[in-house]
Amino acid sequence: MIIEHCGIAVDFSRVKAIRREFASPGGYLVFELDNLIHLHHNEETGKLEIHSLPNEPIKHYFDTSDGLRAYYDEWVGIWEEYLEEEN
Repeated sequence: MIIEHCGIAVDFSRVKAIRREFASPGGYLVFELDNLIHLHHNEETGKLEIHSLPNEPIKHYFDTSDGLRAYYDEWVGIWEEYLEEEN
């Protein structure tokens, strides 16, 4: 499910963590994503193989640490609601 909030859109079905990276005077809101899973047909063996590929995190810069903290708290709340609905 793709969620859009404050100009950022994230597919919550792929999120494994939300974190902050402080960089004076502001910082980054970071969404860590699950790896991409790719099925590959091995020509030599004739079998399907599963390949796990790293997925780059989504990062959004905030000019102030206060803004970063506020948006982090909002996004964590939204993510927790999403997880409750999924369970």
